[in-house]
Amino acid sequence: MHRAGQRSNWIDILSNPLRDTIIQRMRSRSVADGEAVYAIGDPSSECYLIQSGRIRVVNYSRSGKEVQTKDFRDGDCFGEVGVIDGLPRSNNAYTVGRTELLVLKKPDFDRLHSQHPQIAQRLNLYLCHRLRMADASVEELSVLTLRERLPRLLSQLADNHGLPAESGAVVISSISQNDLAHMLGVARQSVSREIKELERVGLVRLRYRTILIPNISSFRRQFDMHVGSEPTTGPHTD
Repeated sequence: MHRAGQRSNWIDILSNPLRDTIIQRMRSRSVADGEAVYAIGDPSSECYLIQSGRIRVVNYSRSGKEVQTKDFRDGDCFGEVGVIDGLPRSNNAYTVGRTELLVLKKPDFDRLHSQHPQIAQRLNLYLCHRLRMADASVEELSVLTLRERLPRLLSQLADNHGLPAESGAVVISSISQNDLAHMLGVARQSVSREIKELERVGLVRLRYRTILIPNISSFRRQFDMHVGSEPTTGPHTD
């Protein structure tokens, strides 16, 4: 079953021959559940493609409160920004369950980047898209209530990680109310209260670590929102 939306993957928007060249330079790595792939302050010496599993990217406040800033699943790339600018890691990346990675070392990335101009061209578009999404998240945080922000987060998760089901439904799996609270930077009890209201009016159905949105189009119309992610580029050249 395919995901409902686009992945966070800069490699897939390259031409097929170049994509194959990059994959050939990558090496496999298996990481146990709950392990750090990297921690804040670590050298940015490699970037990653998730073959299977999940990565939580988090930061911590001075009081120790955890805020989850990103959630990556199988087929997603992460860690490329540090490889590009050479600065130390600015966040922490932890596995959720055993996770299989493909790893590209910085010297290999730099060599491929200099040899193939297409990488820079497509990465520019990809990172601009990521910046737009980050700007939108900051704006939502400053002007929207939790009751407005939660449906937008669910829409983005459905678009990026959801699995299509019958009659326009989308299933978001391996997600808990605690995960949603970390992503939104609020208490789990607040998320629980709001998501139960969404369930009461029939906009979502809750199962163990799974959220079903019965009709994603109606869900978005209800909250006057567009699709959670926009294309990062036009069709790639094979």
